[in-house]
Amino acid sequence: MDIFSKEIIIPITAAILGIAVPLLIGVIQRIDDKYESTRLIQLFMNERSTKHFLGLLAITIFLLFYQLVAPPNYFDFGVLTKCIDYSAIILATIFCVLLTFSIFMIFRLIYIYNVPEKLQKHLIKRNDIPRNTRKAWFELFIAMLKQNNVDVLRDCFQELYNWTMSLREGRQWTVMEYPPELYEGIISINEQLCMQQKEAVSIKNGNDIVNVMLDGVQFTIMHQNTYRTIWTCLNQQLFYKRSEWIIKYWNAANSLLLLHLADFQLNERIYVSYTPSGQAVADSKMVELRQKERKEFKEFHIALGGLLLFRKEHELLNQILYYTNSQPPHYVLIPGSLAEIIPLYMNLLSFSPDSMYKYEQKYPFFGL
Repeated sequence: MDIFSKEIIIPITAAILGIAVPLLIGVIQRIDDKYESTRLIQLFMNERSTKHFLGLLAITIFLLFYQLVAPPNYFDFGVLTKCIDYSAIILATIFCVLLTFSIFMIFRLIYIYNVPEKLQKHLIKRNDIPRNTRKAWFELFIAMLKQNNVDVLRDCFQELYNWTMSLREGRQWTVMEYPPELYEGIISINEQLCMQQKEAVSIKNGNDIVNVMLDGVQFTIMHQNTYRTIWTCLNQQLFYKRSEWIIKYWNAANSLLLLHLADFQLNERIYVSYTPSGQAVADSKMVELRQKERKEFKEFHIALGGLLLFRKEHELLNQILYYTNSQPPHYVLIPGSLAEIIPLYMNLLSFSPDSMYKYEQKYPFFGL
C-alpha cells in the first residue's frame, strides 16, 4: 500500500499540481486581457468547478503529507485495523481520483470562459441571476462592443430586452423601479456605444439601449430613477454628437405617449395585455395613475427641449419640435395649446419650492 502511494498517487498529484497552478494563473490573465473585467475573474474563481478542484487538490496534498508523518497505530481494531493503518493513503487515493475528474471540469470551464458566445449563455443560464453576475454580464457586454462581436451583441441585446420584460411582468399599474445594476449597466453601455466609430449598418445603431426602459405593453409606471437614467443617457449622446439617436428616442417616446399612454376616462373600456379578454374597465385609481404618468412624461420632454436650447442644439431642437408620425400632424410631447402652455408657465413662475427647483432637481443641465 505504501509502494502504491509513492509510485502512483504522489506523481499524479504532483503532475496535476504542476499543470493546474500555471493553468489557472494563465486563465486569469487571459480573462483580464480579453474582457478587461475583474468581476469575471472573481466569477471564475467562485465557480463550483474551480472551488471543487482547489478543495480536492488541497485535501489530497494534506493527506499525502499526513501519511508521511502519521504516527503508527498501536491499537487493534480487528478486521478494521488494516484499513485504519492505511486510512490516509486510502483517502488520498479516493481524492486523487476525484481530483483527476475535477481537472476535466476545469478544462470545460476554461473553454466556456474563452468563448464569448458560451460565456454569455453561461452567465444567464439561471433564473435568479445574482447581482454580481449581472454586473459581470454587463462588463462582458461592454467588452463585446469594443471587439465588435456582432453574434454575442445580438444575444446581449435580446437578453437585456427579455430581462426588462420579466422584471415588469405582473407589475401593471405599479411604479416600476429596476435594479440598480440595470441602471448602472445601461449608462455604461450607452457611454461605450457613444464612443464607437459610426458605421453605415450596424446592430449598434439606434437607441435600443435607452428605449428598452420604455414600457409600451405591460402597463407599468416609470420610476424617477428610470427618468434619471434616460436623462443621463441622452446627455451622453448629446456630448458625443449622436443627434440621430436623440431623434430615434423622440420617435419612440412620441409613439409611446400617442399609442400606449393615451388618456382615458372613468369606466371607459381600455385594451390591455394582462387579462384573458384583452380588455379592462378603467377605475378611479387607473385614471389617476395614467394622468400623473402622462404629466411626468411630458414634463421630462419639456426639460429635454430646454436642454437642447441650453446646449444651442437649434437644428436638433427644430427637428424634434416638428416631429410627428400622424396625419394630420399631432405633436403630443410638447404643449400644443395656450390652455397647456399658460399653466406650465405660471407654475414655473410660482414661488413654491416644488415648482422652483423641480426641473433642476430631477433633470440637471450638465455644465450649468
